[in-house]
Amino acid sequence: GGATAEVVGDTALQQEYSTFGSTRTLASTDRTTTTVTNDTMRCIATFTFSGNPGDVKEAGLFDAASVGNMCSRKTFAAITGIVAGNTLQCSWKIQV
Repeated sequence: GGATAEVVGDTALQQEYSTFGSTRTLASTDRTTTTVTNDTMRCIATFTFSGNPGDVKEAGLFDAASVGNMCSRKTFAAITGIVAGNTLQCSWKIQV
């Protein structure tokens, strides 16, 4: 999944994994400063894998644990060879 680059209007990941610890997880959030005090929301999600879900090529930021709206999608070079105990941390900064 995730072979096609992200575009404005994407509403879902190309391939949303649901096994081996790759399901949606609650991100920690805070505010940080980019230009003026507290003008940027920061979300950090950490996935801890219990096995290999396959090559990971994209991540998304959603407003719900299932269904919901995708607020952001990012593709990247495939992360391969995932084994139990590996973690992946995804971070988004959204300036408002």
